[in-house]
Amino acid sequence: LVEPVAWKGEALAITASIGAVIHSGQAGLGETSAEALLRLADEAMYEAKGQGKNRFWVSGDGAGP
Repeated sequence: LVEPVAWKGEALAITASIGAVIHSGQAGLGETSAEALLRLADEAMYEAKGQGKNRFWVSGDGAGP
């Protein structure tokens, strides 16, 4: 995604903001349904967007050092 993509004679710059959630299976993250995990990943994506273009953000109970 670093290099522009040629499309119909134009150079398009493509960026990505990625959010991920890590759940170790231990207590601390709260609800672990698929819907809850998707919501947390979506929140992480918007955090990445808030940090600028071409970023990723990882959250969850296993995301820290």
